Amino acid sequence: MSFLQPIALWGLLLALTPLIIHLLNLLRHRSQPWAATRFLLQARKSSSRLSKIKRWLTLLMRILSLGCLCFVIARPMIGGNSFLSLSSNSPELLVLILDRSASMDTGANSNLKSKRERALEIFEQFVEPWPESKIALVESVYEEPFFLSEIQSLKDSNFELFTGRTDTSSSLAGTLLKTLEWMIKTQVGPAEILLASDMQRSNWGENKSSNQFLRIDKILEQKKDLWTLKVIPLNSKSSYDISLRVTKIARTDESIKPSLTLKQSKPANPLNSVHIQKCLNGENENLNLKIYSDYTKLHTTFNLKKQPEKGWGSIKLNNNFNRSDGHYYFTYRKNSISKVGVLTSNPVIENVLRSAAQNSDGKLAELLTLQNIDYKNTIQKRVIIQQGTVTKPISDSLDEFVKQGGTLVLFPSEKKGSGNYSFFNWQELEERNEDQTFTIQNWSKEDGVLKNFADGTSIGLNYLSILKRMIPNQGEALAYYDDGKAFLTKFTHGNGLIYAFSTLPIDSWSSLKDGYILVPSIQRIMLESTSVMDSSNDLICGSEETKGIFEYNCIDRPDEKKPTLHAGIYKIDGKLIAINRPLEELDNEIFTLSDLNSKLPDSPPLEELNENETSTFKRSEIWTSFLYLCLTLLLIESFLGIPRQSKKKQMKNV
Repeated sequence: MSFLQPIALWGLLLALTPLIIHLLNLLRHRSQPWAATRFLLQARKSSSRLSKIKRWLTLLMRILSLGCLCFVIARPMIGGNSFLSLSSNSPELLVLILDRSASMDTGANSNLKSKRERALEIFEQFVEPWPESKIALVESVYEEPFFLSEIQSLKDSNFELFTGRTDTSSSLAGTLLKTLEWMIKTQVGPAEILLASDMQRSNWGENKSSNQFLRIDKILEQKKDLWTLKVIPLNSKSSYDISLRVTKIARTDESIKPSLTLKQSKPANPLNSVHIQKCLNGENENLNLKIYSDYTKLHTTFNLKKQPEKGWGSIKLNNNFNRSDGHYYFTYRKNSISKVGVLTSNPVIENVLRSAAQNSDGKLAELLTLQNIDYKNTIQKRVIIQQGTVTKPISDSLDEFVKQGGTLVLFPSEKKGSGNYSFFNWQELEERNEDQTFTIQNWSKEDGVLKNFADGTSIGLNYLSILKRMIPNQGEALAYYDDGKAFLTKFTHGNGLIYAFSTLPIDSWSSLKDGYILVPSIQRIMLESTSVMDSSNDLICGSEETKGIFEYNCIDRPDEKKPTLHAGIYKIDGKLIAINRPLEELDNEIFTLSDLNSKLPDSPPLEELNENETSTFKRSEIWTSFLYLCLTLLLIESFLGIPRQSKKKQMKNV
């Protein structure tokens, strides 16, 4: 037990006032023997014993009631660090580490308030027992600690920049470490640290933050007698949520075609339809789309016929409990039709690949040479098809091309052990004779570049005859040989994509040059690369690039959003930039307290506080209990003071 106003406990000395008055009254009336009253005193001797007991009980009630009144004024607390303390036990500093990732704007249970808003409420309750302590806030976007003059400042609209909703992710290990290092630098004494987060695993970056966890563990172990770290895991699931992800956006001269994936968090009670709002250059269109399961793929189309050469659009999901995971933004340029280049030293392969990549006007793909391929040349392309051995400068140029958003299609070298890149490599060459060729058995027939044609006809990979192959080591397999190895792989590199075939379109390797597989797959890759997403104009909300943006105009909601905090369309340096939330914010895996404790083996075990039971995370004032006790004692004292009726009066009344 501790006290918020311990000075009031000096009033306990005043509780002795009734006893002192009683003793003084005894001194005023001294007994003097008198013969005439001797027998009268003997007659009342028995009744005097009961009167003395009542007088002493009355005196005790008065003393105890005054003592209780002193406790009421002193405001006793339970839940402190000590059982009984005559000081307030106030820490020097109370710190809130606030997770402001996009997932924190999911509602907490059936509560209409978000987890972020709930965290601020909890901190307000947390600091209440220590009015004399300093208060500091550290949030996960800017990670700069600052003091609050009073806890009510968190509700001020001026603090919306530091407490409002965001479309960012978090690096909580880094934020926690920066907070602890700041506390060391400022020589903070006793402190209570409250970390409020939904504990989304992706926001802890456990694989990338091992050194940070080691440093945190060392600091907490050294400060175990001064600093206490408490965690409030706001990981309760919302009553319902549905998230939207745009998997790819392809376009033709007249339209933009996004592919959407919708995921419901409550498959037991799925929706039959969702309401989607499409926006193209400020013009809205509402759609009601049917869904049939907890994981649904949908397609929609934006018509560009009457739209300007450059513009922007968005897709918004209205049936959503989380305000951050149902919005996607993009920009487009009508003149960004895919330009394809082919780089190879084999003239036969050159003719096949250039023919397979010709455009709708019948123009062959541009031929690139070892002399003309550099960054200035590749930046004008959307797709580069490359085969053969490359030097390091060319490998670096291709690396930069993909990172900037281009699509690279790779074919193996004809020579053993050659054709490797800094970002990709192949396995050793494998060969078979014509009597026992490599065959392909499994591939994705519903989606991707190898899917069935519009009439349902299969692309026919199982008819492909392959004599030689070099298996790609990187990427997700889109088609498999009969022995389980990959025929074609795909993976993301920077902002772009890389496709890698395992065989060559020449007779000595395979029948791939016949065209019935190569042409549709290359054309589909080209169509995919005509993505509306101009990756050089795409940024992730909360990234270091967005933190460095100070001059901008918000296009979709002017003067309401900031690129560091909010997804949207911004005009920066004369260019339209689409800023979207990080994809990892759709991750639902939880980083538990036991996971966190395992990362901090030498620190005292962290305390997990239940958000639904405030008594577990704040000390409780119990002065009302002493007030009720005081009133009860006064009632008992009054009852004892009621005079008894004599037996004669009682008989007379009868």
